[in-house]
Amino acid sequence: MKNITLALVFMITFSGLSQKSEKLTFNELKNEVIDFMVANKNMQLEMAEKYKSGEYNTFILTGSINQQKEGDLKDGLYQFAPLASHQQVYFVLVEKDNFEILDLSTRKQLDEAIIKVLDFCERKKFCYEISSSYTSVLIKFFYNRNKNPLNGYDVNCGDKKIGLQDLP
Repeated sequence: MKNITLALVFMITFSGLSQKSEKLTFNELKNEVIDFMVANKNMQLEMAEKYKSGEYNTFILTGSINQQKEGDLKDGLYQFAPLASHQQVYFVLVEKDNFEILDLSTRKQLDEAIIKVLDFCERKKFCYEISSSYTSVLIKFFYNRNKNPLNGYDVNCGDKKIGLQDLP
């Protein structure tokens, strides 16, 4: 009985050490976000297959701050979109080889995404500059691309009735 117990403990211990930890890669994440876009009817299945196969190479998945496009995925905020006119931009928050897609289609979703990003920044103990940069990029793309995709800019800024110099 003692030998069986020792053998089981030995097998459990060393089988745990030999397991490969799954590291999220750019390509895996790209395929996941393409599937997200298909599921949300923002991309046709035929086009998705061409992006996944590499036939089309205009799908953008990049770091939101440093524009990183390859190598190891780091914990942080990434943006993705097919390179096409009138397309919304989406974000994905990567943390410890897990990810969460942030859809900024509505103002409510923007508000929820900002809270998630700020919570992430606090967990990572980022300084205010990083937290501010991450939330600013969410706001920028929501107003410049997602809120009015046909215009491609914030229509509230178009007439410039009030500028920064007019504020206290």
